[in-house]
Amino acid sequence: MSPRPWLALGAALVLVGFALTLILPSDAMDGVRLTGLSDQVIADKIARKQAKLRGEAVPGPEGRAEWRRQMRAGATNDEIRRAFEKSVAHLDAMPVQGINRDGGVDSWTWIGPGNVGGRVRAIDIDPDDANIMHLAAVGGGVWRTTDAGANWYPVNDFLPRLAVVTLARAPGGVLYAGTGEGFSNIDALPGEGIYKSTDNGVSWSQLTSTDNANFQFVNRIAIDPTNASVVLAATSTGIRRSTNAGSSWGQVQAGNFVDVKFHPNERKALAATQGFIRTTNSTFGDVYSTLDGGATWTQETTGAAGKLPTSFGRCEVNVTEEFADEADVWTISCDRQGGASEIWRAVGSGTLTNWRLRFFDSTSERDYLRGQGWYDNALWVSRADTADLIVGGIDLFRSTNSAQTLTKISDWRDYHDSTPGFSPHSDQHFILEHPDFNGTTNKTIFVANDGGIQRTNDFETVSENAGWANLANNLGVTQFYYGASSPNMSVVIGGAQDNSVLRYRSADGPQNWFQAFTGDGTGVAVDPSNPNILYSSTQYLCPNKSTDGGATWSPIRSGIGSSCQQGSHPFVPQLVIDPSRPDSVYAGSARLYRTNNGGSSWTTVKGLVNGNRFISAIDVSETSSNYVAVGYTDGRVEYSTDAGATWTRIDDVDLGGSFPTPPNAPVTSVRFSPDLFRLYATFGGYAADRVWSFDAYTFWRNASGSGTTALPPIQVNTVEVHPTIGNWLYAGTDIGLLASEDAGATWSRAPRYPGADHRTEGPVNTEVADLLWAGDRLIAVTHGRGMYWTRPTNAFVYVDDSNPATGSGTFDDPYRSFQTAYANTASGGFIYLFSGTYDISPFVINKEVNVYKAGGGAAVLK
Repeated sequence: MSPRPWLALGAALVLVGFALTLILPSDAMDGVRLTGLSDQVIADKIARKQAKLRGEAVPGPEGRAEWRRQMRAGATNDEIRRAFEKSVAHLDAMPVQGINRDGGVDSWTWIGPGNVGGRVRAIDIDPDDANIMHLAAVGGGVWRTTDAGANWYPVNDFLPRLAVVTLARAPGGVLYAGTGEGFSNIDALPGEGIYKSTDNGVSWSQLTSTDNANFQFVNRIAIDPTNASVVLAATSTGIRRSTNAGSSWGQVQAGNFVDVKFHPNERKALAATQGFIRTTNSTFGDVYSTLDGGATWTQETTGAAGKLPTSFGRCEVNVTEEFADEADVWTISCDRQGGASEIWRAVGSGTLTNWRLRFFDSTSERDYLRGQGWYDNALWVSRADTADLIVGGIDLFRSTNSAQTLTKISDWRDYHDSTPGFSPHSDQHFILEHPDFNGTTNKTIFVANDGGIQRTNDFETVSENAGWANLANNLGVTQFYYGASSPNMSVVIGGAQDNSVLRYRSADGPQNWFQAFTGDGTGVAVDPSNPNILYSSTQYLCPNKSTDGGATWSPIRSGIGSSCQQGSHPFVPQLVIDPSRPDSVYAGSARLYRTNNGGSSWTTVKGLVNGNRFISAIDVSETSSNYVAVGYTDGRVEYSTDAGATWTRIDDVDLGGSFPTPPNAPVTSVRFSPDLFRLYATFGGYAADRVWSFDAYTFWRNASGSGTTALPPIQVNTVEVHPTIGNWLYAGTDIGLLASEDAGATWSRAPRYPGADHRTEGPVNTEVADLLWAGDRLIAVTHGRGMYWTRPTNAFVYVDDSNPATGSGTFDDPYRSFQTAYANTASGGFIYLFSGTYDISPFVINKEVNVYKAGGGAAVLK
């Protein structure tokens, strides 16, 4: 359509939500304000795990944890917990600044993945209705299904902590959820005690008795089967015991406990502390038993005759009896000094003096823990026949002879694929039988791992690639590091923790993300001119390229020294594509690499700098390829205005007087403003000054705000600038997203969602790891709840009912209907009408927008 002359704007009116007929005069209109790479990756992962057994590497969860700990400025768990508490209190005290102070954020749309899952550490099934299940996701909170896993939904997006690791059920629909993942993986965040539900998991509230440092890591909860008021919590500060259903607690055994399990019918229980087996400086775990509901405990790991040895790492415990036999069977699955997987058993009803080693392996595939027992260790014993059991580490193994021999029944390499058949994900955390399990007519078992939840209907016949079903159906708990998108969001990819590189296509929808291979995905990029050309990396900078939209990938590592080697590169390297030159991609390590030929070869753009540091943040301006910025893990910030030929260091700029300098902390992101007037940088750590702006490339300005409108003292992982409104900022933090409309002078919380639950502008109270633009849509990449998008635009939206097409809302291609424009305008946005008649009666008014007349002739709302 041809451009139209612009007319002056009128004054604004307010339109409230009731039926309205408005005829506008022909000469004016008042504004109306409305309320193939798979084999290589597999080989690499196996090699890293084997190297760890030899003490030569720190791969997998440890390398990932160390990187996240470093990016959080080495904050201790107690410091993190206190920062969360201060941040929540700060958010609650922030003023609601009005509808137009939130960067145009209105509502969020989740895009998945719903079919991939993420780290799940516990499962609960209602014994009276097996269709009702709950699970605990370490970054995504409590999820519920009422149709046996066909569909999942979160029970509360806005619990202050979504790091839920354990569930326990008492009679009468009472459930407990423990928060804080205390299994020595430093990537985990501390929790906020125990939450309780009295309506079968529909609503939850915190037990105030657990709102303290003693309950920042609640790893397991167990309910006395003879007295539901007796609750045991395995915490990082000891076994805590309540005799009044959680109203108060006492410590009954000191230690860093990671597991506690009751006998299904009696007051007997086992508990275990966390041990951590290394080639040097190992810490050893202990196992304890109780015969009186947890009031008193006996140490089993004494090394005495008939007792357990003293050199365990972490143990998973179980005590049970067969349905038809009252003999108690006590079982533990442990890693052992030297890197072995061991299963021990004792039989008896009283003091245990007959512990026996039933299984030992440190070299073959049946070494199921593979040196990662501190992180993934699961155990299940059948009550139909206690000779039947399943153990899990990286994969799952079954025994039918009391653990004398083990048979492998899963293969993590086939989780993402159906050739030769589907199998559970790697890193097993929990195994639970169906409530009606009897070993004959019902043999159903559920397993939880880093890929969510899977089920087999027959544990006796299930094999590595047959008999498993994936229950990740609308289960949005994936932990992403970085994301990238095509301009129209037709293709979105993300690097995910232990779920490699995942691809979304708008044509496929949230339930059909594609995973080409396994492992950890890290940095990603999408060619803005061709959505079939994608770039990604696995840990320690192993870049790959796809030319078929992510169906297959090929290595592109020529020119990158020591690619894929730990120590030479960061665990989570970043990739950034030049928007103006799509064949140009940057990769961050100790050096800054760039390819100018789509990955055929890489060259060093920026060499090593003194000290032990990695590049942790990269940005290339959308406006000019010449503007490139990098940040380092030690707080160093540099930028180039000649595409990397020369660099200027700016973190040490000191103009004296009242000009501040940024903190000496890891740089988590850098971003140029669209007008190139500012360079923003965010810094890791739990303090109130984590966002900074280098204005006019001359002086630093604290862009974190001050007073009640400042950012809370929380980790800031990323910042984005609105593509057309340079003063609008969006900060992704460990507890969600906040927005500013004045270049960081003040920040806002969500005005449309008042109350204690929704405290930020973000979609949920979870970690926002990355932010990116897909056209005018802002994508929030979370580490625990997948990805969301919103359209935070306050830009001009145009409507012309004479447009023969639906339109896109631009000046040259207006929307045809007012309803379409309204639906695609953020709260506080502007709609401009050309001459015509627009029917507004059929739709519900649920937000405020500004409506103006543009062009000649009458514009009529009716």
